[in-house]
Parts: sequence; C-alpha cells; structure tokens
Amino acid sequence: MPTAGASVECVPRVPRPVTVVLAVLVALLLPLAMASAWVAAVVSDTDRFVSKVAPLAEDPEVQAALRSAVGRAAVSAVDVDARAAELDRLLAARGVPEALRRVAGTLGASLEQAVTDATDRVAGQVVTSPQFKATWSEASLRTHATLVGVLSGEDDRLVAEDGSLVLGLEDVLAPALDRLEVDGWAADAATSAAAAQPGIPLLAADQLATARTGYRVLDAVGTWLPGLTLVLLLVTVLTARDGRRTGLGLGLAAAAAAALLAVALVLLRGSLLASAPGPDAATILGAAWDALSRDLWVAVWVVLGLGALAAVACWAGGRSVPE
Repeated sequence: MPTAGASVECVPRVPRPVTVVLAVLVALLLPLAMASAWVAAVVSDTDRFVSKVAPLAEDPEVQAALRSAVGRAAVSAVDVDARAAELDRLLAARGVPEALRRVAGTLGASLEQAVTDATDRVAGQVVTSPQFKATWSEASLRTHATLVGVLSGEDDRLVAEDGSLVLGLEDVLAPALDRLEVDGWAADAATSAAAAQPGIPLLAADQLATARTGYRVLDAVGTWLPGLTLVLLLVTVLTARDGRRTGLGLGLAAAAAAALLAVALVLLRGSLLASAPGPDAATILGAAWDALSRDLWVAVWVVLGLGALAAVACWAGGRSVPE
C-alpha cells in the first residue's frame, strides 16, 4: 500500500536550472498576461467599457472640458463673422452710408462676446443637465464598437485627416444649438455639421499608431496567455525540487512583475497627458484612463501583495531541501 510520501514522489521533479527557467518565464509573462486579460475583460467588452466610462458624465472636470469644447464649436456654428457681414449687406441695401456702416462694424466684437457668453452658458446647462448622463452613456455605447475597430485597424470613423483620434461632439452640440436657437442664436445645418466635425482631438497620429500596435498584440494573446502563465506557475511549483526556495523566488518575481507593470502604467498615463493635443483632451484622457484602468490597478495590487506574502511565508517556513 503506497504511503503519503510515496504518492508525493510520483510527481516528477525537474533539475533546479529548469525550475529557474520556468520561474523566469512566469515573471516575464505575468505583466503581459495581466494587461491582456484587462484588455479582453474591459477595453474590448462593450458592457464593461460603458459601465466604466458612464460615471464620467458626472465628473466636474470632464464636464468643464466638454463645456469648453462645445462652447467653441457652438461659436463656430453660429458664425459671428457671417452675421456681421450679413448686417453690413443689409445696411448697404438700405442705403446707409459707409461711414455709419463702419461704426456698426465695430459692434462685431461686442456681438462676438455676446455669442461666446451665450454658448458658454448653454454648454454648461447641457453638460450638467439630468439628461446628459443618458446621452453620454448612449454615445459611449455607440462609440465603443467604432473605437475597437479603430484600435484594431479595421475602422477609421474616429480618425481625422491628420491621423489623430477624435472624440465626436455631435451628441452634445446638438442640444446646445437647440437651446441657442431658442435664445435667438440660430445656426444653419451646414455650419452646425462643420462645427461638430473636428471634435476633440484625443491622440496624435503617432500615439494612435502606438495604441493600435499595443491593442492588437494584447488582444491577440488575451485568449491564451493568462491561461498559459497560470499553467507555467503551477508546473513550476509542482515540479520544483525545493518548494520553499521556489515559492520564495516566485513570490518575489510576481511582486517585482506587478511593480514593473505599475511603473509602466504610471509612465504611460504621464506620456498620454503630456502629449495630449490640448487641456480639454488631457482632462478627458486622464479621467477615461483612470476609470478604465481601475480594475487593472486592483489586479496589480493583489498580485504584488500575494507575491510578497508568499515570499515572506516561504522565507519564514523553514530550511530548504538539500540538493
């Protein structure tokens, strides 16, 4: 009848160099496995993506950035210069002398300021209205599939002519223009469409190219790399000749890998914000990145903590098995 010790010996043991190689592979693959699992679970999943970015509609900083961008677009849609030119033509048709028309033309600055104040006020009302949260969620839901297509290189609907990634303003600008029309600042459809078209540039062309490459790599390995990393971890533990030393090494390696991923996330966020096309883009990018990466940060802290705990437990657990 086999004893408990004999059953343990049935598990094949590998030489220490093989264990070291397996442990190094686990440490190298762990950050990529965590990032790829996050891409699959959050970035590529519509429901989770929308649930993460939906609260941004109530973020005061995001609201301020959208208010600024929508206000500028609304001023362009109203087209103060065109209104001033129309007034000059009207006065000329009525026979008003040119000297008096020039005096009227000096009112253009006051007119522009009046339009700017009106659009800023209306944009603020739109982004803080109770309906805005639903508008933001619906827009996020529609945009997600397009965004995934852009990142995978299969869609360019959110890409501007210069290759940058833009956030469309149509869903927010339309109600703002409706309110402006009620206040007497109507804009024609062609001007409104042209004003909304540029959107808010979020990523420059080179950043978008880098994001596409990273997404495609992580998306491609996301279906198998996390599982492979877990299998390698189990094989390393089960086939090690010295479980205590191997556990110590794996714990330290996992903690180091999680710390390395944390540093990479901090640097990536800083790079995104530093090279954002403008302050509005930086605000929206920062808020979106923080919301989407929250689950990844939780995973980083869990792995770092568990790795450190395993290392301490193995270090305090007794002597290593002699060769």
